[in-house]
Amino acid sequence: MSYLSKHRWAFVVLAAVSCGSIALVAEDRPAKSPEAAEKAAKPQRSQMDSHTAACLILDNQNEVLAAQLAEQKSENKDVQAFAKMMQKDHQKFIAALEKFGGKELASRLKSDAKTAAEPDKGKPVTVVARKPIADEEAKPSVAGLPAEKMLMIKQEIADECLATMRKDLEAKSGFEFDACYVGLQIAAHMHMIDSLKVLARHTSDDLKPVLEQGRETAQMHLEAAKKLMHGLDKGHASATKKAE
Repeated sequence: MSYLSKHRWAFVVLAAVSCGSIALVAEDRPAKSPEAAEKAAKPQRSQMDSHTAACLILDNQNEVLAAQLAEQKSENKDVQAFAKMMQKDHQKFIAALEKFGGKELASRLKSDAKTAAEPDKGKPVTVVARKPIADEEAKPSVAGLPAEKMLMIKQEIADECLATMRKDLEAKSGFEFDACYVGLQIAAHMHMIDSLKVLARHTSDDLKPVLEQGRETAQMHLEAAKKLMHGLDKGHASATKKAE
């Protein structure tokens, strides 16, 4: 039985949390024309795009930090290469999402993550916790709206997931670390693929292709992680057999 099979529950628990979104209720008044209806719908779509992008930035930021930890801690060249790819691709997705609103949050998260993701070589990895969005200086101008409240809760969830991931991975080494990290990526990307598929149904035509591209990349990451896990299991079984 593979490491992933024996510890599947742990990977499910560590999987990324879905991005909650609350739609704003439109004014109960029929539009006079299709053009008027389209004009009235734009602010709602724009706010939905901004909320969706901010939530996804949080999830992708966690992926970057997990990959940084893996690159520094793993002794397996294949795992290190996978982690480098993860950092590059998720940072690219974050940059694309930043164009769709939530600018202040996205900018602050990007700054904090850069500090955490670039430690001096040879030194222990330090994952810097995000500054709570509820702080006075970072409080959204529309914090009373349900969507903004959900975004604050979403960040708290992302921070808890990051802390759990870090605690679990830093307690492991060697094959156990590699298998845990890669197993986490399998579970997280299965979740992300489904999330992006659903979110693309509820966003604007401008954001939709960005999410679809993100889903294609997530699918590629999933296949790479599965292949890597198979190689880890095979190598570990061979090493164990030789040691007997």
